[in-house]
Amino acid sequence: MSLETSLQQNNTLLEQQNVLLTQLVAALSNNTLTPGTKPTCTQEIEKPAITKATPVNIDTISFEIIVALAVLFKDNVHPVTEDKVSAANEVINAVGHARNGQVDALDAALQGLPEVKVLSNARLIDLCLEMLANWDDIPGITERREFALELLSEGKAHTEVGNDEEPEPVIDPKALLKEAETLILQLVKNGYRSEAVDILAKFDAKKLGQVAEKHIPEVVALAKAAMEG
Repeated sequence: MSLETSLQQNNTLLEQQNVLLTQLVAALSNNTLTPGTKPTCTQEIEKPAITKATPVNIDTISFEIIVALAVLFKDNVHPVTEDKVSAANEVINAVGHARNGQVDALDAALQGLPEVKVLSNARLIDLCLEMLANWDDIPGITERREFALELLSEGKAHTEVGNDEEPEPVIDPKALLKEAETLILQLVKNGYRSEAVDILAKFDAKKLGQVAEKHIPEVVALAKAAMEG
């Protein structure tokens, strides 16, 4: 090989190395991954969907579902929601061993009572909860019906007493004072002056205007009694 040929080959190799070095520098400046660097992949984690309990109008629910709701959820029955109604519906439609014995027992006891049938669903739930709270003391259907009627009777009695109570009349102080003046004058005109004087004296007064307002009702009562003799 001649010297000229050898130099040409060396120049060619140098040019190729320069090209490779240029490519390497360009790769490094572009943040190309270097050996030993492991790529990281980010995986998007799905968040569980938050389900909101949909409320249900209690007045639209059947008698059987109301009873089942009370048994299944007891003091946590409120608020009544679609998921609770669905669970109660499954119990109602179950067959064989899958049925809930307490639901059936409570339903059987209440279904035969006309007094219960007319209750609102809100009151029916309250009745069921009261019975469930005393369940161990009412082991049979007869005891349960008697207990239910007793609870309803107590509620009715309380309602009747409340309805019979009349509000206390509001006393108008001016009207009461006018009545006292009229009665005192009538006593004097009818020959009972001494009685009128004695009535005022009971309150350390010589005339009606000196009697404290709180004592005017008593003046009226005493004057009426004196008039009646």
